[in-house]
Amino acid sequence: MILVMISILSFFCATLEECRVSLDESIYRFGSTTNTTHEITSDEIPKIKKLLNTVPHPVLQIIELACLIFFTVEFVFRFVVCPWKLRLLKNITTLIDILYILPAWTVLFVEVTHGTFWHTKNGVTLFIVIEAIEIFRVLRIFRFIKHHQGLRILYLAIKSSMPELSLLLVFVVFNTTIFASFIYCAEAFTPDNFDSAFHGMWWALITMTTVGYGDMYPKSWLGYIVGSFCAVLGIIMIQMPVPIIVSNFHAYYRLRFSNDINERKEDSSNVELPKPVLPFEDVYNSQTSIPGPSVKSSEVSSSPSESRSSSPEPPTRNRMWLPPINKVSVVVDSKHTLETEIEECL
Repeated sequence: MILVMISILSFFCATLEECRVSLDESIYRFGSTTNTTHEITSDEIPKIKKLLNTVPHPVLQIIELACLIFFTVEFVFRFVVCPWKLRLLKNITTLIDILYILPAWTVLFVEVTHGTFWHTKNGVTLFIVIEAIEIFRVLRIFRFIKHHQGLRILYLAIKSSMPELSLLLVFVVFNTTIFASFIYCAEAFTPDNFDSAFHGMWWALITMTTVGYGDMYPKSWLGYIVGSFCAVLGIIMIQMPVPIIVSNFHAYYRLRFSNDINERKEDSSNVELPKPVLPFEDVYNSQTSIPGPSVKSSEVSSSPSESRSSSPEPPTRNRMWLPPINKVSVVVDSKHTLETEIEECL
């Protein structure tokens, strides 16, 4: 997990201009010259120009290389020892690792063998595609779900709330489609505003979620009315499934919290439970873990009516004490579980 965070942090640092150096300082060039490289003109995209004309600092390159070697070895060993290789390959975390390892080794191989390839006309496009694929390395942060209980609770809550999330998606699509059509018609006489219904869908989505970028907004009185209805109905429709999702999260959290409390109590408490004041037979006392006063088998008659009459009256409900249900473990060897006798006593 520490190496995952270091790898992501090195990627973020590599995007800073202060952490990038010229091509000649790369640890993969081995003194190769870059005079024959394709010159990037000033009218091209500045970000692409920075990526092609500079490389991360040698310290960042060493850190990235060490992380790459570690994750590659770890992936190979994980694949070798896994008994269900097909299931492993279908796992989303395995796919994320592949999308990081293969492009990284491809870039490293090209940097070592032919460092000027990325400055050719064909290499620029391939370089942009590979860099876009390597962005998926940040998704490896989802590995923390396996080791952090809070993230597992969030994952289980989202998984159990898929019907509500799908309902939320239906509400969003429904409102976006309707209000995109309305705002397009309302702003039809306003020049240079909502040129198509697709622009209206973007505006409706941003309005319903109360983000309000301000890049597109209505300019007519009819557009103001449509925008007001879109904002109000969007808040109402979107907030409807949210309490169900929140309740699922609280349910999983309370379950985890109660399990932790029970485990702590079981580990720390070794005190014997007090004896309940309920009449039980010797057979029941011998086959259960609840200690209590016994009744001789000779005192119990064969018929149920005589058994009820001969047995002492149970105490009143307000004076009855029963041990916690999680502390009672009933173990009956025979199939006869004495359900009738238990109901009578209760």
